[in-house]
Amino acid sequence: MKSKVNVKEYWNKRYESGGNSGAGSYGALREFKVNFINSFIAENGVSSLVDLGCGDGSVASGIVVERYTGLDISKQALILCEEAVGNPEARFFCTENFPYREHAGAFDAALSMDVIFHLVEDSLFVNYMANLFSLSGKYVIIYSSDREDDGTSPCHLKHRKISEYIKESEPEWVLLRAVSNKYPFAGDHVNQSFSDFFIYRRAQPAVPDSSGSNGRAE
Repeated sequence: MKSKVNVKEYWNKRYESGGNSGAGSYGALREFKVNFINSFIAENGVSSLVDLGCGDGSVASGIVVERYTGLDISKQALILCEEAVGNPEARFFCTENFPYREHAGAFDAALSMDVIFHLVEDSLFVNYMANLFSLSGKYVIIYSSDREDDGTSPCHLKHRKISEYIKESEPEWVLLRAVSNKYPFAGDHVNQSFSDFFIYRRAQPAVPDSSGSNGRAE
């Protein structure tokens, strides 16, 4: 197994050397992601969204939402994303400097796209997942793989069974729906992806009804 990289150093060097967020942020995969996210935003009345791992802004530039906030581990990525989005109302922050506690539950939706399997450092993964779910008051949208593979190659990838992790670590959240990738991975690293969409909703508290039984709000 290849030795794992320092995530922050890897992405800083990648963007500073002229690299981008990867093939999954362009072409048909970009179109698939943007269309799904925009449909979800429109159908569920999402007016504020925080994107944890906005990257170079290729996908972010296509997201239509009233208030967009982008976070990334790389300062160079934030510069690229801000230029790509071109929305004066959008806000951008380095993940290390963002005041998470002050913004707990402040967004209608928190978004994570093709980020989780890049978090090869366990402590970074745990912190990221906690922040992702803490920032949203309603929905969490995840686009990622959902399988265990500790020996992933190359060294900047580590697949995890995120559905099981979320079930154990975020019990107040429920899986609303899972949507398979339109272009599932079958060996083509440019036009296909091993990621799928997973939509979580903050569970509603029990609501007693007039019949005396314990019902739950839909």
